[in-house]
Amino acid sequence: MLSGGMDSGPAAVIAAQHLGSHLQAFSWRARELPEADEWRWIRLLADSLGIEVHEIDAAQHLPFSILDTSQVDADFPYFNAFRPLILECYRASAERGVKVLLNAATGDRLYPHPTLLLTDLLHRRDWPRAMQVIQKALRETPLRRLHRTPVLRAALARAIGRKPRPALPPDWLGPAAIDAWRPPSNDLPELDMQLHPSHARQLFAPYSIGGTAYEQRFCQRFGIERRDPYLDFELRRLMLNAPHSLSWRNDTTKWIARESMRGRMPEEFRTKPRTGLLNCLFEAGLERHHSSVRELLLDRKETWTPWLKEDSVISALHGESVPDHLRLLVPISLGFVLWNDKLKELDQTRQSSV
Repeated sequence: MLSGGMDSGPAAVIAAQHLGSHLQAFSWRARELPEADEWRWIRLLADSLGIEVHEIDAAQHLPFSILDTSQVDADFPYFNAFRPLILECYRASAERGVKVLLNAATGDRLYPHPTLLLTDLLHRRDWPRAMQVIQKALRETPLRRLHRTPVLRAALARAIGRKPRPALPPDWLGPAAIDAWRPPSNDLPELDMQLHPSHARQLFAPYSIGGTAYEQRFCQRFGIERRDPYLDFELRRLMLNAPHSLSWRNDTTKWIARESMRGRMPEEFRTKPRTGLLNCLFEAGLERHHSSVRELLLDRKETWTPWLKEDSVISALHGESVPDHLRLLVPISLGFVLWNDKLKELDQTRQSSV
C-alpha cells in the first residue's frame, strides 16, 4: 500500500530489491483534492523502481461513504472513516492474486516527538547541536514567550525533575465512560526507566502496534495477510537508543530514513516535505455524506450518548470551531452505532443456527 511518504517509500525500495518484478503497488488517487493527492510522488517512485502501480479512485470510496456493519468488527466499537478506501485496496489486491500486503502504518511511531530533541542532545552532551536548537528558539520566539517554547519547556522539566501531570478523563466523555475511565495503567514499568519514557511507550507499549491484530480481521476477509515492516522489534530497539538528532536534523523530519535512501530513490522524492494531507480527504467525505451521517447518529443516539457527550459530538459533526482531533468524535460515535448493529446481526445468526 504505497503512499508518497517516507514510511511506505523506503519500505517499497527495500521490498523491490528483494522481490523485483513480483512486487506490485496499490495506491489511491484523489484528483479532486490536490492537498490530499500524492499520485505524482507515487508514480515517480514506482517508475524509478520499475514496479506496477494500481490506481484506486478515492472519489469512489470517500470516508463515510459506507455506513453499515461491513465497516466494523464485533470485537471493538471502532469505526475507521477511511475503511471504504482500505477495503477497496484489499479487494483490488486479492483480485490480482496478492497474498501478502505491506503497509507502513506504524512508521511514524519510530520517531520521538520533536520536543524531546533538546533534552536528548543535552543528555548526550552534544553541545553544538544543543546550542543550535536553543539559538533557533531564541530567533523564532519573543523573549516574553520563550518559557512557553515546547522544546525548552521539555528540557527544563527534565532538568528540575518535574513529573507529568496526572491523566484526567477528556471532557467529551459521557457518564458511562467517566464511570469506567481509569488512568493509563503502568503495565510495563521498565519503560519508565528509559531516558524518554513517552518515546519508549510509543515503541513498546501495547497500543504501539497500531491495531495491527484488529486490522487483520478485515484483510483476512479477502484472503490477504497484512504486514507492517516497522513493527520489527530490533528496528524499534534501535530507534529507542538512537540519538534523536538522527530523527530531527536541520529542520528535516525522519532524517535517518532520508539519509538511508540517498541514491536509492529519486532525490526529489527523498527531500520533499510532507504531502498528502488526509484531513482534507476526511473533510471531503464528511461533507459529501454529512446528511446520512447526521441522520444515523441522531436516530441512534441511545447507542453512543452513554459514552460521549451529545453536545460535543454534535459540535464535532457540524465543525463548530472544534480542533481536528475532536472532529474524530464523529467516527467514534458512529463506531458505537455500527458495532451495536454488528452484535445484533451475530446474535440473530446464532439464534437462527440453533
